[in-house]
Amino acid sequence: MMAVLEDLRNADQPGRTPDERLRDVLTVLAEGHYIEPMKSADGMVYDFRWPLVKKWWKERRS
Repeated sequence: MMAVLEDLRNADQPGRTPDERLRDVLTVLAEGHYIEPMKSADGMVYDFRWPLVKKWWKERRS
């Protein structure tokens, strides 16, 4: 878990574009098995691997 947090902090380096930051965050979360990338007709989509984390995320965002 600590390595994931450190990787997420490193993704937020000054001078990087928002797209680069987002791409790095998604990569870290996918490598940590928190989200699953899936191909769709519109490109890549991501979903949480665990329903409990997905529920927590939705509650925090509303």
